[in-house]
Amino acid sequence: MQQRLRQRLIGAVILMGLAVVLLPLLLEEGRGPRVLREGGNIPAPPEQSGFTSRIVPLEPADLEPDKARQAVEEARAPEPATTAERESGSATEEGTGTGEDTGSVRVGVSAWVVQLGSFSSEENASKLLARLKEKGYAAFLDPAYTEQGKQYRVRVGPELTRAKADALRKRLARELKLQGIIVRYP
Repeated sequence: MQQRLRQRLIGAVILMGLAVVLLPLLLEEGRGPRVLREGGNIPAPPEQSGFTSRIVPLEPADLEPDKARQAVEEARAPEPATTAERESGSATEEGTGTGEDTGSVRVGVSAWVVQLGSFSSEENASKLLARLKEKGYAAFLDPAYTEQGKQYRVRVGPELTRAKADALRKRLARELKLQGIIVRYP
């Protein structure tokens, strides 16, 4: 008797399991695919209106072999740490006080830009961008996704050598009273 009861219980459990799995499938057959999550945090695909590049083409004078060799040497030469940085020990291993990796060799095209600000508001970044373009600077917005959300970095350049980027940073500070930092680009 117990064997027969056990078989009936097992059969009932199997039939209930099949009903739980198959019944919803039979009832939802004509509805089509379900959207699990609309929207999400995936940005829309970019418009394919044409190719744009943020890299400024080289001038013919920059293509001369001696100038190109000198630019590479300037970019690779580490900057000496200031006395205050040596005393406090805040200089990086390469001896630069900026935290930039100027002593390593990079593969591909590398340049320098002056970053003047990072804004969470695209409107504020656009105002500064318009001001810089009005003064004739090659400025652009560089969006970045951070933990705080989307940030809009306002940058001017690029320049092939760090020395030219530093001169640009000083000119911006003098003419527009904007303090910027020099960062690698791209």
